[in-house]
Amino acid sequence: MISKQIRMVPKTYYIVDGVEFDGNELLETLESITCGYDSWVSSLSLPDECPDKLAKLGYLQSKLYYYEDVVYSDTEDKKAKALLDELINL
Repeated sequence: MISKQIRMVPKTYYIVDGVEFDGNELLETLESITCGYDSWVSSLSLPDECPDKLAKLGYLQSKLYYYEDVVYSDTEDKKAKALLDELINL
């Protein structure tokens, strides 16, 4: 379940499965993962906590460590892409 909450203009928060996300960070993370040249994105190019929260909720594939960097990807059933599409349609 997804709900949208606006606290003060122009700050938007999304609540995904009971977990609150900053709207800009969530959209940036999902867009980076689903719209890149490949499906793998480094943690250095993403907002801090957002990918971790999405991974715990099952929207991103488990982390892989590559030279002390964390790498994220969409799940095999494309949950991150479906979440992005749902957010765009809100």
